[in-house]
Amino acid sequence: MSDKRISKISLVPLALGLALVFGLLVYQVFGLEKDKLANESARLFDTSQKMISQWLLQDAQSMGVAIAAMMSNQSLQTALEKKDGAALGKIAASVLGRLKEDHHISHLYFHDARRRNILSAHEPETNSGVEQNFILLQSEATQASAWGLNPDSAGEIWLRMSQPWLKDGKLIGYIELEKNIYSLGANIKQVLGLDFYLLVVKDTLSKEAWDKKRGAHGESGWGLTDKYALSYASSEAARSALPEMIDAGGSGSLRRGQLFTSGDFTFMGSVFPIMVSGDKQAGAIAVARDVTAMLGASRKTILKSGIISMIAGVVLLGVLFLSVGKIEKGLSVTEATYKRSEDELHRLTAAVEQAGDSIMITDPEGNIQYVNPAFVKITGFTRTEVLGKKPSIIKSGKHNARFYKKMWNTIKSGKVWSGHFINRKKNGALYEEESTISPIFDSDDKIMNFIAIKSDVTLISSLTKAREYFTSVTSHELATPIQRLGFVRTLMSGMLKQNQEDENLSKIVQALDSSYNDLQRVQSATNLLAHLSFNKVEETGRNIFIQPVLSASVESALDESRQEGRDVKINLNVGSIPIKAQLFGKQDLMQQAIDEVLSNAIKYTPDGKEVTIAAKLEGTLLEIGIHDEGRGMTDTTLEQIFEPFFSPSSPSFHSTGRYKFEGGGMGLGLTITRMIVEYHGGSLDLRSDGAGRGTTTRIILPVFV
Repeated sequence: MSDKRISKISLVPLALGLALVFGLLVYQVFGLEKDKLANESARLFDTSQKMISQWLLQDAQSMGVAIAAMMSNQSLQTALEKKDGAALGKIAASVLGRLKEDHHISHLYFHDARRRNILSAHEPETNSGVEQNFILLQSEATQASAWGLNPDSAGEIWLRMSQPWLKDGKLIGYIELEKNIYSLGANIKQVLGLDFYLLVVKDTLSKEAWDKKRGAHGESGWGLTDKYALSYASSEAARSALPEMIDAGGSGSLRRGQLFTSGDFTFMGSVFPIMVSGDKQAGAIAVARDVTAMLGASRKTILKSGIISMIAGVVLLGVLFLSVGKIEKGLSVTEATYKRSEDELHRLTAAVEQAGDSIMITDPEGNIQYVNPAFVKITGFTRTEVLGKKPSIIKSGKHNARFYKKMWNTIKSGKVWSGHFINRKKNGALYEEESTISPIFDSDDKIMNFIAIKSDVTLISSLTKAREYFTSVTSHELATPIQRLGFVRTLMSGMLKQNQEDENLSKIVQALDSSYNDLQRVQSATNLLAHLSFNKVEETGRNIFIQPVLSASVESALDESRQEGRDVKINLNVGSIPIKAQLFGKQDLMQQAIDEVLSNAIKYTPDGKEVTIAAKLEGTLLEIGIHDEGRGMTDTTLEQIFEPFFSPSSPSFHSTGRYKFEGGGMGLGLTITRMIVEYHGGSLDLRSDGAGRGTTTRIILPVFV
């Protein structure tokens, strides 16, 4: 074996090159972080636009169902034929009342065949003359239902539907319904965590009407831009960034992932036009995402990692300068010793050559010494192409420097690291893998190699993402049948009031009420699953004080259980928790998790018995134990209790009451509760000594004081 020598002088350009590489690496990694954030935001913006369109369509379909039901009323038909506004008003008043209560529809109009207003049921003392809104004009032209978004002169945004009323093929008039769309903002904020803004083109408005209606509330939003006025905002956070988000032409177009600054805050946003009549744009919708904290954290982390890496490099160079003699001695290892090491590596290679999982072996510096055929098959790289290279040859850019630094720190300290990689194949395609990296020690307990065993989970990951998207879409697809069922329930309830002795009708109404309530709970659960899928706790959370959450849950449970006639005592023992103990997350979700566990404990505890809540703090972990004196659970029940739609109660005893004794339920409560706890970085488990011995629910959460 030839003897090699290292020149100290040659280390000088190496040091300069190292510094340059670290600088470029910091710059590139931060750019990748911004690209990742832009891609995530673009996905959210696309999802928000689809959701808004779907919600508007569902509301319009619900209006169509309501109008169809009204057109079956013979008294209304006769009054419209006779253009009898008084008769119409008498009948329509109760109809509009039910529509407001059940579907938030606030305006009801009746017009004759020439579009002259006969009655505005919400304002019966007014008469608007001939109606000219473009939705009614479209309905007149097509003799079919038409719907769209329409701003009034004061900038209120309305979803409007017009329906011609034909009798024996002859037009006798039109029915129109309206509701405002501001609830969209709250829904988008709740489901996706995005701020929501409604903009109206000023040419469609009356400045006098705008000032009269909005001027009394301070900032009116009229001066947003030359073209747009601001009609609605779910948050003031990104308001001053809106003019930047709208391009100079005012069309509402936007480059995906563009950053906007407002004061000390940075946003990513998207704008798209709405309410178009022909080629006329009447407004726009803007959604924005506050990324200030995420970008700030990325900058600090990457800069810190870069500085630490450069310092480590300088220290390493210093050690090299001082250790040239030792290095030269090490390079003169005998050929026999090298052969023994090579033979040992060959034996290891032979043992894993046929493994189905991808296997990679590197030296302590991370240079690849071996990959098995499974690695070649998955990545598309040949052995020749990767041997001697770093594992970064399959790096995708989807992980930041902190991710890799933490991994290397773990394995170089002699510990095993497990985690999830998104890597890139030779052809550029991304794939995902679960990886376990272990150090291999020599006889002196020094690390001689690292071995990584990787399982390709690309298909599983894709199915998981598809499931999350399906959950989000399903939660909104349920809205239309629920609204239709609600309207039918309202009509049937009205019929029951007039025929209270009809037992069959009473049973139908009870069945409708039960089905309506069950569907609403399913929709609420799927909305929550969508939120947990699309939003990370670090992006939407805040600091939560523990004691107030527990106290509020106990007070609420006591009050509601007593209203249902229950007599279960609740003991709360949280005195050992510091008053300043806090959890980072979302308070409404944690409140829901605690409420659900308490509801189950009370539901399965007989009257006269007790439920005890005890909390204790051990280091940075808070343990909340909720013990009931109920019927307990068998081992079989404990194994199934977290499965969706599983309930330990008999279906024949199902009850919608949350605290009815052994009332049962839909079987989603504990499933969602565990997801909420894990969403906050915690864990949840149930324990029972068997039937008749009660159950203990244990929640463990990371906290700080």
